[in-house]
Amino acid sequence: MHLRVDGVDCIGKNILRLRPKIYFADHGFREAFFSGSNNRNIEQVLENIVATELTRRGWSLRFGSVSDKKVDFVADKNGRRMYVQVCYLLASDQTLEREFSPLQAIRDNWPKLILSLDEVNRSTLGIEHRNLQQWLLRHLHHRGNSSYRSEMRNAFRLQAMRQYTAVHTAPLVLETYQR
Repeated sequence: MHLRVDGVDCIGKNILRLRPKIYFADHGFREAFFSGSNNRNIEQVLENIVATELTRRGWSLRFGSVSDKKVDFVADKNGRRMYVQVCYLLASDQTLEREFSPLQAIRDNWPKLILSLDEVNRSTLGIEHRNLQQWLLRHLHHRGNSSYRSEMRNAFRLQAMRQYTAVHTAPLVLETYQR
């Protein structure tokens, strides 16, 4: 139903005493709880999608802190680590600074990844930037099964349509439950 993610200090490795982040396994639940906010909070929706996918791929998740900056995910799996930032678009200098600077401050050699809906690759200084949709479908390319890839693309489109429908029907669902 939901995923709880605790915090960690990316430099000192201490567990942070902050409130955990909660991610929903189904965006319909998120939509129902927050009354139609999927349209207004696209970055939170994208972060939720990435949290769900990383967990599905077997990564354990925490969110990170480097001084006063945040890292969306510190992902661990089989003795490996990866740092992940998620944003809608890297459209301004402020956004570039907000997303890249926490990862630049982490001085270890684990992979650092920024996911956004940008089509242009903004990788720099050892930090990889990827298009979120391509990243979500990446593992399908290794299978070599084009019908499976096509099926997954259609599933992705169907999920997007369901999310759109949930945005417009969630107020009706809440109203029904409140009666």
